[in-house]
Amino acid sequence: MPNEIKWAHTHPAHVVQMLVTDNNNQFLLMHRSNNVRSARNVWSIPTGSHELGETAFACIRRELAEEYGLVAKDAKHLLIYENIAGDNESVEQYHWIMSLYQVRVDDVTKAINQEPDKHDKMEFHHLDSLCDPAFLSNHPFHPSLHTVLLYRASDIMEALHRPFSYLIR
Repeated sequence: MPNEIKWAHTHPAHVVQMLVTDNNNQFLLMHRSNNVRSARNVWSIPTGSHELGETAFACIRRELAEEYGLVAKDAKHLLIYENIAGDNESVEQYHWIMSLYQVRVDDVTKAINQEPDKHDKMEFHHLDSLCDPAFLSNHPFHPSLHTVLLYRASDIMEALHRPFSYLIR
């Protein structure tokens, strides 16, 4: 008889994921350390739990300020996907609904790693690299994000060229 799954939540949790870009078409990429509760030792983009009573845009502002010292200028929704994850069966499993946004800041290279226990490396790359299979193979992402980047890269790139429709003030 297989072990019963231990879920971290009683229902799927909503998470905001941010492709943080600037006017030079660079984006922020960070490596999750071995100290985090899930998705250890993989590359990711800024992500934050959406708190009850908080708008998605307030979540974006809060997470960017708390974790990277960045100020979001504007944002647009790109796509939504699910992430059902856990690093091994003996620990709690997670079920997240991921909303991916492009968030524009003045200069992504001004990001400060304010949570070095969570992120042990930060890099900055041109947006075109998201469509490059070599880039994806050299930067192992969490499997669900890797799948989205690999199979939906053209959708993401098309959405990146749409005008920003939401201003964060």
